[in-house]
Amino acid sequence: MAVEQSEYAREVAQIKAVNPDAIFYAGYEVETPYLRNALVKAGVQVPFMASDGAFLSATIDESDGTAKACISAALRRAASVVDKNWIAAYQAVENRNPETYSINGYSAMKALARPSRKPTPST
Repeated sequence: MAVEQSEYAREVAQIKAVNPDAIFYAGYEVETPYLRNALVKAGVQVPFMASDGAFLSATIDESDGTAKACISAALRRAASVVDKNWIAAYQAVENRNPETYSINGYSAMKALARPSRKPTPST
C-alpha cells in the first residue's frame, strides 16, 4: 500500500481471495478509513484490527460509517489510565474525545512531571 492511498480494489481482491478470519492493519488514519470502507463494501465482514495510529477521528469521519466495528490492537482501556473526570476535562478543553495519542501523551507527561527520587545513601 502507498501512503495516502484511497483506492484499494487490488488489495481487497487479494484479501478476499485468502478468505481471512481477521485482518490486522499496521498503518495510520490516513489510509485506514478508505481500506476499511472498501473491504466492507466488498463484503469482507471479518474483524478488522489496527494499530493505535489508525484511531483518530479522521478514521471515523472518512469511513462512511464502516469504522464502527474496528478494533484497536494497541490501546489499553482508557479506564485503566484515566478516569471519567479526566476525559470530561479533556473534552472541555479540546471540544472532542481523546484520540490516539492523547492518553499516551498524558501518561508520558505525568511520568516526566513526577518529582525525581534521589537515591538514598546506603548505611
